[in-house]
Amino acid sequence: MNRGRTLLPAPGVDERLARLATPDPKRFWAGVLFGVLSAAAAIGLTWASAYLISASALRPPILTLMAIIVSVRVFALGRASFRYIERLLSHDAAFRMLGRLRVGVFERLIPGAPANLSHLGRGDLMSRFVSDIDDLQDLPLRVWQPLLTSLLVSAVTTALLALISPMAGLVLALSLIGAAVLGGVLPERATSARTRDAAPVRAAQNEHMLRMLESMDVLTAYDALPRAQREAQSLARRQSVIDRSRAATQGLVDLCLTGFTGIAVIGAIWAGGTDLQAGAFPGSWLAVLVLVPMTIFDVFSQVPTAMTAIEKVRVASHRIGAVIDDGRRLNGGADDAGSGAGADGDAGAEPAPQADERASAFASLQLRDVSIGWPGAAIIAEGIDLDLRPGRRVLITGASGAGKSTLAATLVRFLDHRSGGYAIDAQDVRDLGGDRVRRVVGLCEQRPHLFASTVRANLLLAQPEAEDDLLLAVLRRVGLNDLIESREGLDTVVGENGQLLSGGQVQRLALARALLAEFPVIVFDEPTANVDPELADELLVDLLAIAGTHGSTRDGQAPAVVLMSHDRVPSALVDEHLHLADGRLTRVDAVEQA
Repeated sequence: MNRGRTLLPAPGVDERLARLATPDPKRFWAGVLFGVLSAAAAIGLTWASAYLISASALRPPILTLMAIIVSVRVFALGRASFRYIERLLSHDAAFRMLGRLRVGVFERLIPGAPANLSHLGRGDLMSRFVSDIDDLQDLPLRVWQPLLTSLLVSAVTTALLALISPMAGLVLALSLIGAAVLGGVLPERATSARTRDAAPVRAAQNEHMLRMLESMDVLTAYDALPRAQREAQSLARRQSVIDRSRAATQGLVDLCLTGFTGIAVIGAIWAGGTDLQAGAFPGSWLAVLVLVPMTIFDVFSQVPTAMTAIEKVRVASHRIGAVIDDGRRLNGGADDAGSGAGADGDAGAEPAPQADERASAFASLQLRDVSIGWPGAAIIAEGIDLDLRPGRRVLITGASGAGKSTLAATLVRFLDHRSGGYAIDAQDVRDLGGDRVRRVVGLCEQRPHLFASTVRANLLLAQPEAEDDLLLAVLRRVGLNDLIESREGLDTVVGENGQLLSGGQVQRLALARALLAEFPVIVFDEPTANVDPELADELLVDLLAIAGTHGSTRDGQAPAVVLMSHDRVPSALVDEHLHLADGRLTRVDAVEQA
């Protein structure tokens, strides 16, 4: 997308989203044009029909009415045709913008994830990423386009009626202004607080429901389900109050529009009758003056809806902006995904790495006097020094809560270090960007995420072009022969988060994925946390041996391995043993034998 392109000002919309929330100008303005033509055809149909009925009452020769009869048919066909084209163009522009917007927001979340998302629940995050982004498409579709169409058509039609009867035109203009103020501006301001509350309440409902579903067994076992249900009912009541308030406001808006429509019609009868008696126009035009204001108000009814949608868009943009801000700041303030996508909705951010650049060349990784911690929390550890080279294996031990997982997240730049220096090949990681760091440093998490698909699909995430022979070979290297032979091999379904596999199989599958990605540095974060104690030592030995001996990068070098664990390993398998405790990372002179 052209970064300098702005379509229309977005009142109150977060400036970081303003360009992403802008549809393609050609499609947008084409939609506005056909919207104007459709509204004009609707008014023209009423105008021509009213005149035809009134003129026919005088029983003129039929040939004198042929032109108006044809115009009625033209306006009727034009209203439907123009409306269809307008809906097609405007929704096409909105959906393309929505695709670009969703991709752009996701790209802006990546640089700071998961640090910038740690304070959000999954239900709240899903609400922002789905519902709030959907609300942003209302800016062109339900704000600007209806406003432009309604105001333009209403103004032109009022001016034309004023040519027939100035007083009737004045009454109609004052009625429209009154409807805009009392039916649009005032309700928008009156309901702004409710609108601001709606999105957080909806997010709280999503979050609570997700927690209930995920922990239903625990809630049932401890008889806590009724309390959780009462909380859900409380949230539902809050949502109901908001919905009733909105419905009441909408009812008042409809009443206001109906009232001003009646005022405009009565005013047209009075003004038109006065002018007719004065001989200002033929009698057949009186029906036009009386009936056309009804159609104008039908078109104008979009204005109050557009006014109330503005606050909804504003709230959605600020909720999304709140979660992408930390990501941009973590990435050095650069807008990595600045363009989001092109005009056609194709992602315009940095392309996915090709196979030959997935694993970047690597010579050294250094931490110097680094302090680490999660955003908004105290520093967990400081003064950290670490040196890694190809083939080097480092064991970092420490009690639970000492900061091992925080250090692992810092190494892959899911977290930014608070102070000190972190460099890869003598380049500061802040200059490299998160994506480039994660092409060098791969993480096997304490609870590796496996998608609810097959073994093949999970492995292909690391190397999409890999053939089955390569996938089978790497599975054998990590000791998953039984998974290949006793089950469906690469077509084995792993379940949600690997629920159909054992803890050891999940860790080995995560190792296989890391080996396929050919990371120059592999970080294992508590790989035995979900493994039976009698199998934990064996798994640790296998992980270090496989990663150090059988793993390799595209340069043919053995990867550097960092193992975060509270378990001991044989000294022959590691080159250095560090211990993290009391906020300090210290070297252990001797590694106890397992």
